[in-house]
Amino acid sequence: MSPREKREDHLSIIFFAISDPTRRRILELLLETDLYPNEIHAIFKFSLPTISNHLRVLFDCGLVTRKRESQKVKYSINLINFKDAQLWLETFGQTDLIDYDNVEYFLEALDKGAILNK
Repeated sequence: MSPREKREDHLSIIFFAISDPTRRRILELLLETDLYPNEIHAIFKFSLPTISNHLRVLFDCGLVTRKRESQKVKYSINLINFKDAQLWLETFGQTDLIDYDNVEYFLEALDKGAILNK
């Protein structure tokens, strides 16, 4: 799999994860503070297994991390993994920055990580 295909696959997973309003709200909560699943469960009207499933999706795509504390697991937001999605959104939000006559160069630079590592 090429670097571009890997990035696109990762973007698809991230966008799937944030497509759900409950997961977006969980991310907003974790942006404020680290939380245990039962603390998140107390905020929503969903069962604890449903909240755990949402947390697993967010963890699997790297948007949150988890740390075991004794018998509990605490979740934290992982802002680093938002970088690819943010870049993609910013690129299309600022279309005046794209040289449409030279799109191949832009895509090659993305593949090489030149743009992602700014």
